[in-house]
Amino acid sequence: MILNQEGDELGSVALIVIERSTNNPGFVVESDEKRVVIPLNEVRVNDDDQLVWASNNTLEQMSDYQSQNYTEVPSQDVDTLGQLRTAQQ
Repeated sequence: MILNQEGDELGSVALIVIERSTNNPGFVVESDEKRVVIPLNEVRVNDDDQLVWASNNTLEQMSDYQSQNYTEVPSQDVDTLGQLRTAQQ
């Protein structure tokens, strides 16, 4: 699950991906209407260990997820957000 800055649920994290052109990691988030990628550098962890999208954008403003532009990262390969951030460097 990922929340917006107001604490409202946006959707669930379906995949962890790396954008092929930039090597930047992100989360594929599924909602009732869309499937989008939220870049890792826009995600924070709140005091309740929940993912929060630190952006004023809405999912509706985001482009739809295009799988051919990303490489999926198996979740068992990532233990923490810090490890994922380190992998992008």
